[in-house]
Amino acid sequence: MGPVAARVLREAEFFTGRLPLPDPRWSLVDRQVFKVGPFRITPYQVEHSAPDAFALLIEAEGRRIFYTGDFRAHGNDRDPWGRLLDDPPLEVHALLMEGTQIGGGREGDGPTEGMLRSTLARRFSEWPGLVLAAWSSQNFDRLRTFYEAAKQAGRTLVVDLYTATLAQAAGFTGVPALGEAGLRVYLRKNEGRAILVAQDFSRTEAVKRARLYPERFAERGRELVVMFRPSALSQFEQAGALHGALAVWSLWGGYLKNPLEQRMQQVLAEHGVAFERHHVSGHAYVRDLNRFVEAMAPVRVIPIHTEQPARYAELFPAVEQRADGEWWDV
Repeated sequence: MGPVAARVLREAEFFTGRLPLPDPRWSLVDRQVFKVGPFRITPYQVEHSAPDAFALLIEAEGRRIFYTGDFRAHGNDRDPWGRLLDDPPLEVHALLMEGTQIGGGREGDGPTEGMLRSTLARRFSEWPGLVLAAWSSQNFDRLRTFYEAAKQAGRTLVVDLYTATLAQAAGFTGVPALGEAGLRVYLRKNEGRAILVAQDFSRTEAVKRARLYPERFAERGRELVVMFRPSALSQFEQAGALHGALAVWSLWGGYLKNPLEQRMQQVLAEHGVAFERHHVSGHAYVRDLNRFVEAMAPVRVIPIHTEQPARYAELFPAVEQRADGEWWDV
């Protein structure tokens, strides 16, 4: 994996209770070649909603496969997409390309992080009370979007300790870090318990100056956008912070079918909290997939990570469908 991903996952261990991550034998670095047995592998950094994502060029015996992984072209950081489009690997015999957005109702283009930021800034400015916001802690591009939207609306963004810790570890340009104006931190109950059990009070000391307690959320509601999770909703209830609030869901809509998220929506409705979904996908739109295939001009395109593999032939040249588990010659 990449060095940023490794740092983020190591920091996450304290909060998630997962087993320690082994040290990678080598780090994936953009366009830095390494070898595994007969394979020559070149990572290509891509932009995605998860940090430090890479596509892979795999070469052996004079044949070349390019695996896109998950990628997109509409985030805040356009540099990885620009480099990939301007200087793609050529003479590729098989392009294994994701197509999450194919058949998703947007057959061409779709909203960008910039458009999402404008929408959020407008809603934050319009809303008279507290705004609650849900997104993935490891989606640093979305953290940046919420932070910039909150600033435009004259509000302060308040994130939990987990999110602040991971963002600090990532150190991405443009992503807010501790100490920056307009960013505060609160502790969820399970974060506080983990610190007590580990007796690791350095974590609370590190955020002491930026810390904001949930008991202050209600009285300062008009000034704040506060990150929340379904599992922490009781904390907001106890603090009396739900009355007159707006909840913004900025994740894949499918998660809302899960029992925990179903219960969350019920609790919000009981308190009269308005609920809105404002989200941008972490996957490339068809327009950008077309641009990428055109720039690379592979011998064949293989559908992966899609619910609509049969649609590829309508959209791209030289498509070959291959089933999972099928062995075939490149």
